[in-house]
Amino acid sequence: MHRLFQNLWVRIVSLLIFTATLTGAATTTLPELTNAWEQAHLHIVDKDTNSVFINANERFLNTLRPAVLSLEDLIGKNDLDFYPTVLAEAYRADDRRVLSNGVPFEVVERYQPEDGPAFFVLTTKTPLRDVNGLIYALRIVFYTVPEPGQTTLPEFTSDWLRANALSIDKDTNSVFLNANENFLATLRPSFPHIKTVTNLIGRDDYYFYPPDLAEKFQTDDRQVMTRGVAFETIEDNQPIGSPRTSFQVAKHPLRKPDGTVYGLRILAWQIPQLHSKRLQGGLELSFAQLSAGFTLERSLELGETAVWEQMTLVPSNNVPTSLPAGQGREFFRLNHTEPATVTEWKPSGPITMVVPFGVGGSSDQLARLFATVLEPKLGQKVFVVNLPGNSGATGTESVLTSPRDGHTWITGSAADIGLYKITGLLNTEIKDWNCFLPVQYSQIYSVGAQSPHQNFGQLLEAFKAKPGVLRVGTAGPVTTGAIAMHLLQQKTGIQFSNLVFNSGAAVAAACAAGEIDVMAQSFTDGAALMRAGEIRPLATLSAEPLVVEGLTAAIPPVSQWVPGLSASGNCFGFLLPGGTPTNVVSAVEKIWSEVIPNSPELLNYAAMNGAKFKPVTGAAAQAEVLNYLSPVAWSLFEAGVTLFSPDLVGIPRP
Repeated sequence: MHRLFQNLWVRIVSLLIFTATLTGAATTTLPELTNAWEQAHLHIVDKDTNSVFINANERFLNTLRPAVLSLEDLIGKNDLDFYPTVLAEAYRADDRRVLSNGVPFEVVERYQPEDGPAFFVLTTKTPLRDVNGLIYALRIVFYTVPEPGQTTLPEFTSDWLRANALSIDKDTNSVFLNANENFLATLRPSFPHIKTVTNLIGRDDYYFYPPDLAEKFQTDDRQVMTRGVAFETIEDNQPIGSPRTSFQVAKHPLRKPDGTVYGLRILAWQIPQLHSKRLQGGLELSFAQLSAGFTLERSLELGETAVWEQMTLVPSNNVPTSLPAGQGREFFRLNHTEPATVTEWKPSGPITMVVPFGVGGSSDQLARLFATVLEPKLGQKVFVVNLPGNSGATGTESVLTSPRDGHTWITGSAADIGLYKITGLLNTEIKDWNCFLPVQYSQIYSVGAQSPHQNFGQLLEAFKAKPGVLRVGTAGPVTTGAIAMHLLQQKTGIQFSNLVFNSGAAVAAACAAGEIDVMAQSFTDGAALMRAGEIRPLATLSAEPLVVEGLTAAIPPVSQWVPGLSASGNCFGFLLPGGTPTNVVSAVEKIWSEVIPNSPELLNYAAMNGAKFKPVTGAAAQAEVLNYLSPVAWSLFEAGVTLFSPDLVGIPRP
C-alpha cells in the first residue's frame, strides 16, 4: 500500500510540475504533427531535470505497450521502469550530459523496451528553457534507422532524391571522379570556378574544406573502402569560406565485377543544424524540415549507376559526358593546377596531455614519461592533466570536445577507448583516433601481503567457496582490471564484489592496505608495492610467465589454473582524435619516429614494469589494438554487457 501511495504521489507531483512549466514558457508543448510522415515515424518524449517522463506522443507510447496504456501511465516514471538496466543507465547518462552542459546531443543507439523487440534509432536530445533561459526539461525525438553497418543506398528514382540529394563518386585515394549538380552547387559560393564536374575531377576534400573536416571525410572513406561495408552518419559540411550546414550521409563501396572495391559512392541530403542557436535556445524543432530529408524508402536495393568500364559524368555543353575509369586524375593534371603543399606543423603553445584517471597509475606514469622525452622535440612544455571519472570516459570526452589543433592529447589504454561506444559510455571508436602506442601491459591477479592465498589456485578456491564476498578493486567497469576479472568470471563462473577507484595506483594502495582482497591491474600500477612485498602477484593474464626486473621469481600464467584463459598485451600510449589536421599528425609521426623507438627512458620503463616494448603507430597500431580488443569485446557481448554487437563498430569476431 505504501508503494502504491508513493507512486501515486510521484505522478501527482510530476503532473503539477508539468502543468506549471506549460504555463511558464511558450516552447514546452509538443508540436502538432500535421505531416503524415511525422505522425508515422517520429517518437517524441519530454523529461524533467531528473529524467522523469512528463509528456510523450502516441508513437512513443506505442513502443512501451502493453506496459503503458495511456500518457497517465507514463508520467512520473523513468527509463529504469521500462528498459534493461544497462540501456536505461545509458539513456539517463545522455540526459545528464545535455541537462548539465545545455548543448543538444545526437546519437545512433539501440532502443529496446524490456521484453520488447530491439531496433536502432537516431536520437536527438535538446534542452528546454524557460523565459529566463534556465533549463527545466528535456525534449527527446527519435526515429528508426538501419542497423549500423547494414545500410543500403536508394536509387535516384524519386523526385525528392533528384531534387535534393547530393551524389559524389571518389576513387580509392578519395579523389573526386564524379558528382551531380546538387553537390557542385554547395561548392560554388566559395569556389565559383567549379562550373562543371570537369572542374572537380582530380581534386580532393583538402582543396575545398578545412583540414579537420577533410580528414574526417577521408577517414570515413577509408573505413568504407577497407571494410567494404556501407557507412552512415550525420556530419557538418562547410566548404572554406561558406556557412556550416548539416547532412545525413551514406557511403557505399563501388565494386568491379570480381568484387574488388575500386571507389566510393556518397549520397547526402541536408537536415537541420542540430547545434544551432535555435535548438540551444530550447525552441521547437521544425519537424516539417526534419522530416523532409527522410521521406524516401530506406530499404531500396542499391542500383549502381556508375559501372567499372565507364564512369558516367553529369552532362555539359562543353565537355564529354563520360571518361574512361581511372582517367579522372590525368584529365585533372592536364587542365588544372594542383593545390599548394601543406605547411609543416609546429605547436604554437603548450601541449595538454590528458590522463583520464587519477595520479600514479599506468596512464599517469606513461604521460609524465612522454612529457620528459617529447618536450625537447616539440619545443613546447607538455602539461599532464588528470581528469578521472566514468571509466576514463570523462577525460576522453574532454579531449574530443577540445579544438583538434594538435595541442590536446590523451594518454592511456587504447582498448578502453575501443569499448566505450559498445558499452554506452561515450560515442567514440578506436578507429576514430590516431594511435601512438609504445608499450603493452599484461594484467596481474594480485593480493595483499596479509592475504592467506599464496598462489592463484588458493585464490580461485576462495572465490568459489565465498561467491560475491571477496572484494575486487578496479578503476571502473571498462578498464584493464575490470576486463581481467570479467574474463576470469566468464571462464570460471565466480562472483565477487567490485569496488571502484579513480586510478590503478589507488587500487594498488587499497590492496596493500587490506581494503580490498584482490586486484587485477597491470604490474606498473603496483610495481613499488610488489617489490616491497606489500602486494603478492599470483598470476598474469599473458600466455607466458612474466619476468620483471626486481622480482625474484617469474609470475606464472593464469592458464596454469584456468586452461584457455589468456590475453595479448593491452596497448598503452598517447592518442590524437580523428579530425586532427593531417599536417599535425604527420609532424607528430616524425617526432615519434625520431624519439620513441630508441628512447632509453621508455626501454628502461618497460623492463622495470613488466611491459612489452613494441612501438607502433598508424595501421600497425590499429591492428595491435584489435588483437587485444577483439576477444575482449566479443566476450563482453556474449555476456550481455555491451549494448550491441562489436562488429557494428568494426571489431571483428576473433
